Amino acid sequence: MHEGSVLVVEDEPTLLRQITSYFQGRGLAAQGVGVPAEAEAILSARQIDVLVTDIVLPGASGLELMRRCSEVSPDTEVIIITGAPNLPTVEEALRGGAFDYLEKPVRLADLRHRVMQALERVRLLREARGQQEEIRRLNAQLARKLESSTAALSEAREQLAATSLLS
Repeated sequence: MHEGSVLVVEDEPTLLRQITSYFQGRGLAAQGVGVPAEAEAILSARQIDVLVTDIVLPGASGLELMRRCSEVSPDTEVIIITGAPNLPTVEEALRGGAFDYLEKPVRLADLRHRVMQALERVRLLREARGQQEEIRRLNAQLARKLESSTAALSEAREQLAATSLLS
C-alpha cells in the first residue's frame, strides 16, 4: 500500500530518475516526467497528491504548471525546486499556492520530509472535507426530521382542537 502519490517533473533525466526512485523506494507511488504537457495529462487523468516540479522546463515553466495544476487538480500540493532561485520567483510561487520552494541541489531526505508534510496536509484537507459533507448530510437529515415532527405536531394540534370542539 502506498502512502501517497507523487508526480515529479524534471527535465534533467538523471535527477528525475534519482528523485522518482528515491520516493518509490520509500513507499510512495511516484512517477516522473520530463515535460509539463505529460504532467498535465497525468494530473487530468488521476488524483496526484503532491507535484514536485522544477521551475525551468521545456515548453512551460514550473510556475505555469502549478497554475494549471490548481485548475485541474485543486487538492494537489505543489513543491517547487530550482537551481536558479530569485526573490520574485519565490514570491510568485508561494503567492500562487506552492506548498514549498526548495533550492537545488536539494537533499533527497529534505525533499521527502517536505513531501510527507504536504501529504499530511492533503490527508487532513480531505478528512475535513469528508467531515463537512457528513455534517451537511446530518443537517439535512435533522431538517427532514424537524419538518416531519413539525407536521406531526400541527396535525396533533388540529386533532386536539377538533376534539375540544366536540366536547
